[in-house]
Amino acid sequence: LGRISTYLIKTPCKITAVGTMLFVIGRGLQTLMLDLEKVGRVRGTLMTTSIAGLGSVNDIIISCKTIAI
Repeated sequence: LGRISTYLIKTPCKITAVGTMLFVIGRGLQTLMLDLEKVGRVRGTLMTTSIAGLGSVNDIIISCKTIAI
């Protein structure tokens, strides 16, 4: 994850998990989502999705808290 996250999101970043999804949220709200359930089923392949974030925002994420609804 460390090798991929430097190309897709700007550091510093925070990590949070919801169910089987792992979210890495970086500067400007750029987000990398890793589906841990799919990683277990597909050998040798890293299944990720990324969200570009907000181009005009350069905020640093201080903390991530998961809230159950």
